[in-house]
Amino acid sequence: YDDSKAQERLERKIQNSPAGQGTVRMLTREEWEEIQELRPRTPFESKLARPNARIRTGEPVHL
Repeated sequence: YDDSKAQERLERKIQNSPAGQGTVRMLTREEWEEIQELRPRTPFESKLARPNARIRTGEPVHL
């Protein structure tokens, strides 16, 4: 593994990545509210948090 090329490789990766990727920005309040309203879809959650959890198909989750 050649360490001298690592930096160049990183820079090339950054240049070739799609615009806007890797940039961090604050969410607007609207976006945040929207995200808060969406419930997680996975059945792999604690029973305590969501006793009535359902998978996307609508069947109850058997934990």
